[in-house]
Amino acid sequence: MWESPRYGFRVPVDSDDDGHGDLKELVIDVTGSAPSFDSPRRRLGSAFERLFASYPDKRPFKVLDLGAGKLRNTVHILKGKPSSEVWAVEYESLQATSDQAQAAYKKARTFSRFHDMSFPHQFTQANNAFDLILLVNVISIMPIPAERLLMLHHCFQKLKKGGRLFWYSQHGEPDYAIGGSRCNDQTRCGDGFYIGGKKYEKTFFREFEAFEIDEMMLAAGFTFEKAYTIDRNLARIYKKRPPAPLADMIDVAKIETLLAKGARVEKPTGAEPRIIQRSKGQPEIKPDDSLLFDYDLFCAKRLRQIKAGRDGATMFHRLAELILRRAFRTSLRGWETEKEVNDGRGRIDLFAKNVAENGFFDRVRDHFGIKCPYISIECKNYSGDLGNNELNQLASRLNPDPAHATRGQLGILVCRSVKNTQRTIEQVRDRARKGEYILVLTDSDLQQFCTASRDGDSDIIDDVMENKLQALLA
Repeated sequence: MWESPRYGFRVPVDSDDDGHGDLKELVIDVTGSAPSFDSPRRRLGSAFERLFASYPDKRPFKVLDLGAGKLRNTVHILKGKPSSEVWAVEYESLQATSDQAQAAYKKARTFSRFHDMSFPHQFTQANNAFDLILLVNVISIMPIPAERLLMLHHCFQKLKKGGRLFWYSQHGEPDYAIGGSRCNDQTRCGDGFYIGGKKYEKTFFREFEAFEIDEMMLAAGFTFEKAYTIDRNLARIYKKRPPAPLADMIDVAKIETLLAKGARVEKPTGAEPRIIQRSKGQPEIKPDDSLLFDYDLFCAKRLRQIKAGRDGATMFHRLAELILRRAFRTSLRGWETEKEVNDGRGRIDLFAKNVAENGFFDRVRDHFGIKCPYISIECKNYSGDLGNNELNQLASRLNPDPAHATRGQLGILVCRSVKNTQRTIEQVRDRARKGEYILVLTDSDLQQFCTASRDGDSDIIDDVMENKLQALLA
């Protein structure tokens, strides 16, 4: 795994290929993305300034600069934060082939607080406990979705309890606009694009939206803490918060099989990818093969593995959050976990802002007249019938007065199963008459959400939610 920075792929020439067209061969070298400037540019430097302000100069702290490239960030931190110890993680081949990298390493070694950690072996085998891990334009240049989550799993293992991860990535850069000269149907590779028109070996780029990063981090055991406004780019802080719902589900052997196939792709002899006919001897090699990684399939599988009861409560909570985030991607944003309410006297498991412009959450607000600027969600790892205590807890988080429902009248209670469905419907109807609308979701509903999310069918999700509401209002 990760023995080489080079990846070989065979992807369809036509982005609408039905599985029968020609293939183009690509060799991607991820170290080719290392920037050539010596220090962080203005936007990244501004993010670092705010990030490191939270680490007092008198208190030592350990930083892991993952994908350190030519050490532009490592040297910057060593100079600016004398209380820091910095481990730079990078392929040895980059240092060996770049004069600029060699000069930067020489400068870094003048600091006793600098540590060189080669990738992958020293990194994967390290048992250090770090306060902070930097991921600066790292995940976005990794072409295989499964390895991104695996990389985050390694980060999770190497952070101290409560340690933080700093994510920084390009976002909204005109040069990388989808449909432009760099990122288009002709340069498509998996869920991103290969870059480098004149170079024989290419690099890879995949732009992430903030909500996609949040989902990936949640799956790996991190929770969002804060974001910095950095023009268009994304600078986000995440805190280690176990458990990690999906990270341990990655099958490394399957990734290694893909990498072994890619290693047999011929070295390019020109800037244009080589076009070959698809055949048994020359099969497609896709970076985003769903057999390697599929959020929704993994969520459904993990849900079946979690046993009801106190021991699995936190894992169920995290997984339910991930499933709901994916199901309601276009409707609910600004998710918060364990939000304090009623002047700190209570907490809501999950709290999200309703930004829907269509679909269920739009209809419930504009058609049914239920005030729901925010949605309160409670997760209970229970099987069997819900008691009044569970329903009252969520109801107390709602504001039944439409004139003052700043928090909202609509809540969701997620549990494992309900034995007496009719009794539960009667219980929530009683509260609906008071202006407290509670929709109860079970494993069966969450499994439907996983299937619908995988198929891109939001109508199924809306239908499930509307049927719940209709039963409540009948």
